Amino acid sequence: MEDGVESWNKWRVENPNIVPQLNNVNFFGVNLKDVLLYDANLNATVLSKTNLYRADLSGADLSGAYLSCVDLRQAKLDGIRNWKGIGCLMYANIFGVRDAPDGFFEWAIEMKGAMASESTEEESMDFALPGNLE
Repeated sequence: MEDGVESWNKWRVENPNIVPQLNNVNFFGVNLKDVLLYDANLNATVLSKTNLYRADLSGADLSGAYLSCVDLRQAKLDGIRNWKGIGCLMYANIFGVRDAPDGFFEWAIEMKGAMASESTEEESMDFALPGNLE
């Protein structure tokens, strides 16, 4: 991931059977637009203020992940695992998420404080992170 999303995605396509172990990684504020994180282990990963616009999170394990103030617009969420164990979704923008599990949208907004806004990527990322949400 250090070489950027394009390099990561190329590696991911070439290695579809490897399960990326990204648990406990701090991606705070990183631009991961269009990233391929399908089937990844994202346990307790900090993704706060991260741009995950159109990211593919299909099958990813999100147990304990921190997703406050994240742009998840149009992200693919097919088969995400342990989504009710997500640590934080406060102010996450989930507008237009694709293939989310039944009940995810309502749960995220009503129970976790997510929002759904059509705003552009820059606008959705342009708000201050409230204290202690990372």
